[in-house]
Amino acid sequence: MKPAIRALVITCLTAALLCPIQALAVELNPANQVSADEYIEAVMEEYGKYGITMRVIDDSNKLDSPILRETLETELSEIRAQCAAHATESRSELVPSNASASPLAMYIDKTFTGTVQPTALPGVATATIVCQVKATLNIQAGTLVSINSSSSYCSLGTNLSSWQQTSLTTSRTKLGSRDAIKAHLVGYAHFSYTHPQTGFNVSSSVPVDNYFTWAAV
Repeated sequence: MKPAIRALVITCLTAALLCPIQALAVELNPANQVSADEYIEAVMEEYGKYGITMRVIDDSNKLDSPILRETLETELSEIRAQCAAHATESRSELVPSNASASPLAMYIDKTFTGTVQPTALPGVATATIVCQVKATLNIQAGTLVSINSSSSYCSLGTNLSSWQQTSLTTSRTKLGSRDAIKAHLVGYAHFSYTHPQTGFNVSSSVPVDNYFTWAAV
């Protein structure tokens, strides 16, 4: 092999070997790493900005090895996006579900339902909370006669410990010229799960403050 070609081959091989080593050195740089404790503390602080209370209930299985700071930043970005999406969806107008009388009757009882989905961690800790209001309507006059009852319950939950309703108020309103019902649901969805990045067992309380509006007739 000619000296020039031999030198070029050696240079290429040296560069190929150094690239993975340099990349590994960047990852192993302490400045690019956080401990599990630092990681979970940052996550709890970020959730706290949106009213979500998170605490560690067991640290016996926490990871001993450091975690890349890039992984933490990715999770913090996901938390911001998740909480922003939840805030956007917290006001909704929904359609009544069913009537319990014949369309020929003057008065009918109707049940109105809507849902809200509090989430502590997408795919890991989430729930579907149903708000339900029962009312009597005068379909001939096209008016709301009375609001009879209201309730809320969890229809689906993953790692949900409990649903705590703080208050549920209803009132009459208008949608254009039509009688309508407004409900204001306030409460907390309590979750318990293992945080996948750190191994900590944690609990989270996600606040719900949601308005629903239905056209009565």
